[in-house]
Amino acid sequence: MMGLLRTVFAISLGCFAALALPRAGVLAATQELIGFLALLMAGLLPAMVVTATVLRGDGFSAKRLDAYGSALDAQLRFWAVLFAAAGLATLGVVGMKVFSQVGVSVKFSILNRSFTEQELVSVALGLFGAGTGLVMQRMWPAYEGLRSLLKLNVKMARAQALANDRSLADALQRDADNASPPAAYSIGSGPSPGSRDVRAQRLE
Repeated sequence: MMGLLRTVFAISLGCFAALALPRAGVLAATQELIGFLALLMAGLLPAMVVTATVLRGDGFSAKRLDAYGSALDAQLRFWAVLFAAAGLATLGVVGMKVFSQVGVSVKFSILNRSFTEQELVSVALGLFGAGTGLVMQRMWPAYEGLRSLLKLNVKMARAQALANDRSLADALQRDADNASPPAAYSIGSGPSPGSRDVRAQRLE
């Protein structure tokens, strides 16, 4: 419930801030805004792919894998919402740029209510503000999500390393158990009587 309230507050604050900003200044920065949002969306796609493919079964129990799978599913939904918010903000910026051009005439009506170009610019500005507010609200949780992926990778790598160490130790132990010293160097064995006779003959 608190998460939903925070999301609604972020969207509302973003809309209010975008509508309060000087419209001419926002329109002048559309190219920079689109570049920033495109960069954000381009970075989210690899994060989504990594989240969907990071889990491996080496060294984990079935219960632990189910828990990690549920957490990664929630993380993937988080990335998807962030990607959609960035896309909504981008759509708003593009709408602002289109409807604010000189000579553009748009006829748009809903329920017998016609909208002018300036009103459509305001709607696009509100979409931009809503998407940007949601993006800003999720920036720190996105960083925490990347850290959680790193921790999961470390845990899986450690489990695999421990399994490799155990396999190597077992193999060395088996080799040591199967090894036997040469007969001539057996512990407690002395020179044979035949070897003493040969030495005596050589001395004579």
